[in-house]
Amino acid sequence: MEPAYKSHNKSLRLLRGSRRFYSLTLEEKVWCLLIFLGSGLIRMFLLIFPFSYLEPMLGRKGTESAQAPYVTHQQQQLAMRVGLFCWAVARHTPWKSEYLVQSIIARLLLRYYDIPCTLCLGVKIPNNSETTLLAHAWLMVGQNIVVGKQGSQALRTLGSYRSPRRH
Repeated sequence: MEPAYKSHNKSLRLLRGSRRFYSLTLEEKVWCLLIFLGSGLIRMFLLIFPFSYLEPMLGRKGTESAQAPYVTHQQQQLAMRVGLFCWAVARHTPWKSEYLVQSIIARLLLRYYDIPCTLCLGVKIPNNSETTLLAHAWLMVGQNIVVGKQGSQALRTLGSYRSPRRH
């Protein structure tokens, strides 16, 4: 049985978290719900089916280009908020919501707002002391990384998926 002060701290954290949730706008609450449910569905999809089944939803396959699509300041700010929400909600899911899942769900949300983005997949090439490849995914809007910023600089990009514009 855990000490009373530990359960009290958990209760306080939950209360603070629920207060924070209730202070969000309706749009942000909907984002939280969509991110939570969507990340579970995407995670389940990735465990059951090969990645190639998911590829058509991600956009045009190609390589990361230095010429990123133009985005306005408002689009950039909205994309950063979506990325922050994806990261925050992913921390509270009972399943693993790693950067690939976060990037895909953020990509789908940005598609709704017609914000062009590029989902990049890469690996860290092991040196002599390491034997395993480390995979990583990140989402870029313009020249900024919205999801998966940690560790994306030291990676080799294997592929990317650019979102098509709707208009």
